[in-house]
Formats: sequence, C-alpha cells, structure tokens
Amino acid sequence: MSKTRTSLKALAGLTLLSTAVLAGCSAGTEASNDDNEKVTLTWWSWDIADPKAVASQYEEAHPNVTIEVSQPQYNDYLTTLRPALTSGEGPDVFQVAPGTLLANYGPLADDLAPLAESAWGADWRDNYSEVAVSQLSDGDKVVALPNYMSGAGLMYYNASLVEELGIEIPTTVSEFVDACSTVTAAGYDCLAHGAKDAWVNTDVFQALAISADGDALQAAIAGEGEWTDPALVKAMTAWQRLFTDGVIPSGASALSEYPDANTNWLSNKAVFIALGTWNTPYTQIASGVESQQEAVTTPIDGVFLSAPFPAVDGNEPAGLFGGVANGWALNSASASKDAAFEFISWLSGKDGQQYLADNAIFPAYLGLSIDTSDVVDPRQLDDIANQQTLLSEITYPREIPYPDLATAIGQALSEVAAGTATPAAALETLQAASESIARG
Repeated sequence: MSKTRTSLKALAGLTLLSTAVLAGCSAGTEASNDDNEKVTLTWWSWDIADPKAVASQYEEAHPNVTIEVSQPQYNDYLTTLRPALTSGEGPDVFQVAPGTLLANYGPLADDLAPLAESAWGADWRDNYSEVAVSQLSDGDKVVALPNYMSGAGLMYYNASLVEELGIEIPTTVSEFVDACSTVTAAGYDCLAHGAKDAWVNTDVFQALAISADGDALQAAIAGEGEWTDPALVKAMTAWQRLFTDGVIPSGASALSEYPDANTNWLSNKAVFIALGTWNTPYTQIASGVESQQEAVTTPIDGVFLSAPFPAVDGNEPAGLFGGVANGWALNSASASKDAAFEFISWLSGKDGQQYLADNAIFPAYLGLSIDTSDVVDPRQLDDIANQQTLLSEITYPREIPYPDLATAIGQALSEVAAGTATPAAALETLQAASESIARG
C-alpha cells in the first residue's frame, strides 16, 4: 500500500470537524456476493485524522465500494447516533470507545468475534495486545475491533527550553517543584495546564495515584476499596502541591487544555504539559507540527520530547495507562454487513493499521513499526519507540466506567485545586459519592 503521509489536521483523541452532514445518511445498500456489485457504506466517527483520505485509500483497493464519511463534533455524534441506529437509518460502521459508550451502543452492534475468527482464524486475538480487544468487549461479545492505541501518563517538554534553563527532567513531585522554581524565575510558566477540563485533571491525578498504588486506585473505582486509602490521600496531596507550590500557574482553572494550555506550550510560554501518546504525531512529526502551526500565531520552533509524569515522593513514575482509544462497530441493522465487516477488517487489520503507523499514529495491531522518517529531531526516534513499547505493556485503564463517579472525581479535584477543600476532605466526599453509585 502507499506510504504517502496524509496531512494531520486535528489532535488525536479530540473531536474533529464534520466532513459530512449526518442527516440523511442511512445504512448502506444491500451487499452482494458478486465482488463487482457496487456497494455504498456509511461510516461515522469522531476520532480519526483525515477520514476522507482513509476512505480513499480503501476505495482504491476496493473499486466497487464507496464510503460516505461523516465526522461530527463528539457531542453531536452522541446526540445523533442513538436515534439513527434505533430507527434503522444509522451508519453501517460506527465508532465506540471503551466504557460508557461501549455499554450504551454495544446492544445495537453485531458480535464481531465470529466474523473475525472466520476472516483471520481462531488465533486472531493474538494480533493485538490483550487490552485492545478486552476493552472493546462486553463479556464474550466483541462489540468493536480496535482503531489505535492511546496512553495517558506522559509529560511532554520543550527540550530547547530545558537545555536553555539547565534543569533536569523531574521524576517526583518535589523534584518538579524545584525545577519549576528555576523555570518561573526565568519568566516561563512551568506546567501548562487547562484545569477547567475535568478529563486532564483526572489524567494527572491517575498518574499520581498509580505511582502511589495503582491497585488501590482501581479498587476504589470498582467500589471495592476506599477513596480515603492512604495511597490516594498521598496522591491527592501531591495534586494539591502542583497548585500551591508553583508547578501549575495561577489562572489555570479558567483555561481549557485545548486550545488554551496547548497553545501556550507550543508558543514557548511553558516548559511542560501533561498529555498522552495522542500528542506525539503532532509534536514530533514534521507534518503534524505543520498542522499545529495553523492555530498558533508564533513559530513552533521547540524540540518536543516526553517523559513519565512525576511520581508522588518516594515512588517511581507510573507507566502509561489507557489502552485502545476506540474501535469500529458493525450496525446490527446494516443492509450491507458483509461489505461493512470487510471494511472494518481492513481498518483494524494489518493494512489499515499500517496506514495509521505510516502516519505516526500508534496502531493496535502488534508488530507494526511507526514511520519515523519525518521526525523533527533524531532524539524523538527513541522516544517514539519507547512509547510504542509502553503501549503494549499497559495494565491499568484510563476510562472511568461510571459517569457519576467520573463527575465526582472531577469535582473533588477542582475543589482541591481551588483550595476550597483539603485532600482528606475531598476524598471523604468522594467516598460518600462512590458509595451511592450503582455498579453493574
């Protein structure tokens, strides 16, 4: 297949602009056993860079198939998807993510396990890391096949500024505080952070909590442990220090991670930012940096590298947490199931996954190498290779599977960041909220 790199126009993991109108897009025309029969498939997503280029790549190899692409903003996607699927007018192929989205839309999708076994053999799961399939399954039912891998828990940094300031990359919160004193004395912000966004606050807290005791965190999420566990108190206290000890600048609560904090970081106003592997194609690959430049008024001239987010004092930084970002489901009401699954099997199979790898997006399919021919700086080669290894070793998920609990965690973090609650008090309130949440 062609290895032409497409233009990366949006941040992976974020919603992208619509490329087609959802209204009027219905499940594709009836598939035929005749390979020459013309088939039109509808494909809905919110998170894939340049879906029209992906569709064109598939159509080139399958000239009898036309892919109608729709990619709305994420909230619009959610608003439109359920009524479309339940009315029989939904897309043939649609995107779901682990957790709540999978639970909500899984019943409207076919089980892909028998189809995958028929296409790839009984050992088809061996092509993916365990979490890539398990996170897209509901019991024994495989609701979706993987798109790409994504891990949070990283701290990206501007290596040019690090060298200019003569600081070391911190591995603990106390080291972070010390480094930030040098950074701020030189007139820079230390950690660019959009504390208005609960998702990035939760990512940072999870990195701290996993470094303290990842099993304690997972037990609390599952309702089998206490949020007041000493390890989680230690993590929440470390979270508080980021705000009180000069790591996160004042005013962060009024900023979103995208575009506010990210723009500040890319503009050389801050040295560090807490993101995940979805950031790599847009900061370490030249074409990705070019796409970012469209939204940044000053030249993006830093060299960007990553490191694990610092740990609570006395511990080692957490590894990546997360897994598969999302995957592709087959509408149970599709009139073109054979053709639709063939498209899914291409997206999630070796060819489609190589297409992602050729565009520096971490594939879920094992054994594929990221195309690093377009890195900005040679130091990024080892960084990208290390991220890909860490993604294959992920143990803990990123998704909080209970919406009410996710909201309560976000509230607790906001209160501690604002200084309106102590770490202990916020966790006691969170524990009370956790006890009221039904877990199926």
